Amino acid sequence: GNLLFDVLERATFLFEVGRLSQDEVKRRLWRLGRIEVPSGNFYSLAVYRVLRNPRLVRASFAHYDGLDTVRHFLRTLERVARR
Repeated sequence: GNLLFDVLERATFLFEVGRLSQDEVKRRLWRLGRIEVPSGNFYSLAVYRVLRNPRLVRASFAHYDGLDTVRHFLRTLERVARR
């Protein structure tokens, strides 16, 4: 396999896109790239409590099948941020 992808597929991370709400980022990712991310704080309530940021979005590459899908996510996220 690809070492970079082997590391990335274990990655789960939080991010925010400017002042966009979590729901708006989720809608835009779906509309622009057919990418689905979860809503809410069910992943790690402790992290959300400490950071106290309702705009945080969680994503994971665990279910991606290769670097092409990771690139698709990153390109789509870039488009979300530019709008």
